[in-house]
Amino acid sequence: MFYNIKMKLLIGGKSRSIYMRKDGSAYYKSGGENVDVSYMFKKNGGGLKKQYIGGVQDNLGKVEQKKRSKKGFKQILGGAISSINFDKIEIKSEDIMTKGIYQADKAPKQLKNICCLALYGLGAAMTGELEKVDPAKDTINVTVGKNLDTFLTYLNKSVLDDPAKSQINEILSVPDKNAIFGQNVVKDELKTFIEKLGFANVTNATDFSSNEKCVTVTRAYILNKILQCFEGDDGDCIAHSSELLPLAAPDFLHLAKKTHFINPIDGKLNPGLPYNPVPAPDMLEKLKKVADRIFKVSLEADPDNIAKSAKNLHTVLFLEEQIGAPASSPALSAAAGAAAD
Repeated sequence: MFYNIKMKLLIGGKSRSIYMRKDGSAYYKSGGENVDVSYMFKKNGGGLKKQYIGGVQDNLGKVEQKKRSKKGFKQILGGAISSINFDKIEIKSEDIMTKGIYQADKAPKQLKNICCLALYGLGAAMTGELEKVDPAKDTINVTVGKNLDTFLTYLNKSVLDDPAKSQINEILSVPDKNAIFGQNVVKDELKTFIEKLGFANVTNATDFSSNEKCVTVTRAYILNKILQCFEGDDGDCIAHSSELLPLAAPDFLHLAKKTHFINPIDGKLNPGLPYNPVPAPDMLEKLKKVADRIFKVSLEADPDNIAKSAKNLHTVLFLEEQIGAPASSPALSAAAGAAAD
């Protein structure tokens, strides 16, 4: 059969030589195959159909993609904008514990969700995804910031050895905490300490009277807390402990002495060495162990071990660290606060 080159067309972002057969059919060559494009030409006269005249790449790409998908071709043509979307990761504390009762049917799913979010946090920090570029993602309300008393109590428990300790105790000891807090927060020690912890918007004018105006944290803050729960060995790893953890003493948090894998301010990996962008060998080793621990917990099949992991994570993340967001209504907010106290 005799063939000749009829013309060249831009298809899927590439210039294609169109070959015409004597029977009027047309095709171009791609990957060693003859790709039929007879549908692009009129049956009488062989000219291009109206929608293909002008060589508009987007139009050709979309129509060609549709035609080829019907024919079962595996090749993906360019031209049309595509994206890959995944479901959001949602962790519900009430699906682990409700009024002190373990939810055996729902908790395993929540444990897997926590593992999934931990791995996301690790990867996002490594790739720079957690840089603060979107206020909608990096101003997250947390229960610990729903009122000044709760916030100061949390700060006091978090401080192990810092100049801010005395200022926090001073504010806690006076009746008018809002006024004293406003005066003290502008002092370098307290303001720097609060920001270092990952609270993003605390100023001398911060209003704790409503959820909409309470202190917020970054994604890096929350993801760092979750990663810390997977640090250590069986004896001291919160997510993989062989024993159920009690609530911490009033002056201590289970995560207070854990490694800061992610800087809660800028979202960069390894703030364990202040402002050092290159992780030290010991930090890399810790990260490997954390990733390994997440993997092991996610594959756990024993119901008793799943219950221990889920309960311990609930105790630390939701009761001690209070990383859950405040409820929208005053009634729900009060209930959430009572559960967290």
